[in-house]
Amino acid sequence: FLRARNACLLAGSFAAAGFLPVIDDVVVRRAHLDFYRATLTGVPLHCVVLAPGAAKAMERNLARDKTLTTDWSPLDDALRSELADEKIWIDNADLTVDETVDAVLSATGLTPPPA
Repeated sequence: FLRARNACLLAGSFAAAGFLPVIDDVVVRRAHLDFYRATLTGVPLHCVVLAPGAAKAMERNLARDKTLTTDWSPLDDALRSELADEKIWIDNADLTVDETVDAVLSATGLTPPPA
């Protein structure tokens, strides 16, 4: 979890400087999320599950220049099983990036500080 630990340290630094940090990571296992919760101290953590579904994830991945896999269904299954009790789930299959950001901000009640 070195990457996650470093992401928490960086998020804490940005929060201390007045920014609204966002950690973007693929978290499908409860242990991974629990690590974030235990490590990110002094900064509120809002877990937002972006869940477009395995078919849409595959479609998006195939449209990229670099693909890691074509079958995301095992990750989608694990995500829906292990993180089912998380409160904020957003089906962003048909949302643009800006619409997804708006949905995340609305669901969390967060407002970025003025630029």
